[in-house]
Amino acid sequence: MKKELIMREEKDSGVLIFVPEEKAFTADTDVQRSRLVAPWVDIAYELALASKFEDAMTLNGFLYCAALNFSPEPMLKALECNVRGVSLSGTGPSFVALVDRTAEAELYRAWSELDIEGRIIKTRINNEPAYKYDYNVNGNEDGGGGYLRDGT
Repeated sequence: MKKELIMREEKDSGVLIFVPEEKAFTADTDVQRSRLVAPWVDIAYELALASKFEDAMTLNGFLYCAALNFSPEPMLKALECNVRGVSLSGTGPSFVALVDRTAEAELYRAWSELDIEGRIIKTRINNEPAYKYDYNVNGNEDGGGGYLRDGT
């Protein structure tokens, strides 16, 4: 199935990512529980199409916390810090929040005080396009190695 970009909007925001030490594996995902939340995931999708990205990501995060059995506590802490958009990242266990400067400091402190071992990454939204690179390993141009070739 070919994937297609449906819409793109550039955003400017700080980002905090909470990365717990605990590991989670996609293979352990309970597919049946994920199917149970699918109708509400469709609502999150419609919110995103309406450019309500923060609402969409927050709804999606709570849904998948429930379906994948992750505590929503990091999301609730973010909402207490007036963060508008926070979500479980992928199939977890990391969380991501869109923050302004005030919320960034408050949320960093709140996540640091959680009784969950992990680290917090501070970054910004990257609006630059991604490029596909082929890495060649044999040392020549026809599949060789040691250089990157722009695959676009």
